[in-house]
Amino acid sequence: MPFKQVLNKSIKYGKNIKLENQVFEYVNIERKKHNISSLNWDDSLYYDAQKRAKEIVWNFSHTNVPQGCGENIAKVPIGKVMGLGFINRKNVAMGFIKMWMKSPGHRENILRSGYHSMCVGITVHGKYYYGVQLFR
Repeated sequence: MPFKQVLNKSIKYGKNIKLENQVFEYVNIERKKHNISSLNWDDSLYYDAQKRAKEIVWNFSHTNVPQGCGENIAKVPIGKVMGLGFINRKNVAMGFIKMWMKSPGHRENILRSGYHSMCVGITVHGKYYYGVQLFR
């Protein structure tokens, strides 16, 4: 789904919406590779995803997951990362996807055929990007 189709004029998107949308698009690319239907962007989860991304800066855990959602979280440093290469703003979205696809539980969430929608939240703190995927 192209970026411009995801945006809803009634939602106030954060400054990382382009990165968040890239993660969303990469998830659907992974699902397509495995013959699983694409997910829809879920604006109703956007504020929860933003809140969770900020929370995991201070409490990196799967607590406070919104009711009825699956969740992936990750912390990606800026700079050279073993197994991912050099991470910067241009490729951090792919860095998140590579990390999640290497983790069995996170991979399972991305490829779960029972999910029909998701949203992504990303925040930057210090030299780290913190990312959250919420699935329904």
